[in-house]
Amino acid sequence: MIQINGEDHQRKQQEEAILAVFRDSYEGHEVELQRMVMDRSTGRLYVGAVNHLYDLSPEGLAIREHALTGPRADSVLCA
Repeated sequence: MIQINGEDHQRKQQEEAILAVFRDSYEGHEVELQRMVMDRSTGRLYVGAVNHLYDLSPEGLAIREHALTGPRADSVLCA
């Protein structure tokens, strides 16, 4: 960390390097991201999360596709 005139220049450089931030929530809980891979030919980012899969666009990390892979509560009619 470099401090000049009370400023944290390393943090400022890191913030300037962040181009986009992806966050998602499901049923009021943040989704825990686990794995990511980028298709270099298209720039698309594929993200695996706990019970979720995402296909994100290279521009702003917009969700192109989302799949819920985790368990769902059964109907109360199923016994």
